[in-house]
Amino acid sequence: MVRRGQRDTRRLTGFGRTLPMKSGSRYYQLKTGHALTGRYLKWIGSREDDTCWWCRRPGSTQTREHLFKTCTAWRRQQKVLWKEVRLQTRRGRDRFRIADLFADERCTEAILTFLETTDVGRRAREEDWENGSESSLEEDGDVVDMGDEEELTEVEVEGAGGGGV
Repeated sequence: MVRRGQRDTRRLTGFGRTLPMKSGSRYYQLKTGHALTGRYLKWIGSREDDTCWWCRRPGSTQTREHLFKTCTAWRRQQKVLWKEVRLQTRRGRDRFRIADLFADERCTEAILTFLETTDVGRRAREEDWENGSESSLEEDGDVVDMGDEEELTEVEVEGAGGGGV
C-alpha cells in the first residue's frame, strides 16, 4: 500500500508495454464502469450531482462517453485518441460505444496514451478548483502529485490487453 506523500513504485505489464500502476488502474476502472466519473460517484452516493467537473458545462453529465468524446477540457487529446482509433479500426468516434472501444484490443494503446495525457478517471479536489489550481488531484481517495508517475518495480497482469477483469 502506498501512503500519502510516498511514490507508488508499482508497474503493470501485459499491455504490450509497461505502464505506471495509476494509469493501469484508471484503465480498468474506466473499462468496467467503476471509475471516478460524475455519474458513478453520484450512483454510489459520493456526489450530489453528476455534472462534469472538468468542462463544467451546464447539463453535461460526466460519463465515460462524455469524457472520451465531448468534454471540452480534453478536446486536443480526444482528437489524438480518435485519429489513432480510426487508423487502427477504420471506425470513427461516432461508430464506437465506449464499452466497444475498451473491448477492441486494437484501441488499447490509444486509450492508454489518452489516459496518460489527461486526468480522466481522477477527481479534482474542490479547494483546488476554488484556488484555480488543477495540479493536485484525488485518485482512490489520496492526493496525487501529477509528477509521480515514475515507477520502479513490476506487477505481472495476465490478459491485460483484452477481455474482462
